Amino acid sequence: MPFTPVILWTDALLWLLVAATGAYLWICAQRPHLAAPWLRVARSRAAMISLALLAGYGAIGLADSLHFRVALPVTAAGEAPAYSPQVLSVLDLALAHLRRSEETTYSAPLAMRRSSSSSAATCPPISSTRPKCWSRSALIFSKPGIPRSSLRASTPTSVRRRLAAARSRLGARSTSARASA
Repeated sequence: MPFTPVILWTDALLWLLVAATGAYLWICAQRPHLAAPWLRVARSRAAMISLALLAGYGAIGLADSLHFRVALPVTAAGEAPAYSPQVLSVLDLALAHLRRSEETTYSAPLAMRRSSSSSAATCPPISSTRPKCWSRSALIFSKPGIPRSSLRASTPTSVRRRLAAARSRLGARSTSARASA
């Protein structure tokens, strides 16, 4: 078998809760006096939207509660399979591309430069730099045809300048509108 299941006590309690909920729903389906309030809830649009959102979160939680160990490659013929000491979940398997990526900082997901500095060897001294982020923000903000000035972060002075220019344009429009009226 390419994996061996691992049952953690928290996972067992979670699946016990799922079984108890299933048993309660089955009992409600058998007895009309228990089913009637749930049928009224099922007719509510807000309740169904909430149920869909909760079902999504529940599916993610249940995928994270199925744990296993992957079998290591067999080195000799006839040898018993050995399993990895690392316990993974189904969610870990689904998001394996995130586990393989190297994230060094979590402070600014759309930043162009990292907030943590790193040492870089330059000819001859070693300097501390803030390297560029090679993330989605670099792909978003490096589109051809977008002027470089629109990509610069807005400083408070440039924001003030833009607001003043907008106010002057609005002021000029309102005075010309009053003069024509």
